[in-house]
Amino acid sequence: MATEHRHLEQLLTSAAHMFPTWEEIDLAEWLPRIVEQFKKVRSQLANHFAQEEAGGCLEEAVSRRPALAGEARNLEADHPRLLQQLGTLVQRGEQAQPTVKQCRALEHEFRALVADIHRHEEAENQLLERGFNVSLQHEGA
Repeated sequence: MATEHRHLEQLLTSAAHMFPTWEEIDLAEWLPRIVEQFKKVRSQLANHFAQEEAGGCLEEAVSRRPALAGEARNLEADHPRLLQQLGTLVQRGEQAQPTVKQCRALEHEFRALVADIHRHEEAENQLLERGFNVSLQHEGA
């Protein structure tokens, strides 16, 4: 799972670095590229969640510590919401006009979503740490 988290983080970081100094960019050229990056993030996140839901680390952590079952269910229940938010962001990007105002709104929405994804992933890591009685801090997960 640490590898999956690193790959997802690389995509999120790559997308975040695509946000420009607005006065110095051709927005008509930039907008389709950021939408494509959002789509890549959405695809990776969907794959990541599907793997988690198919059984794996979270399920194993719960089998070792059944008291974590409710927390694991809550984390998995959060997956559709996060994917929907990312899907909405893609749609807004596809419908946006290449104006500074609309592009800044996409940036704001993306950064808020990234923070939400990070909170979710941190909660997963904490559950895994408790389930396996290990620390993931040094694994970069």
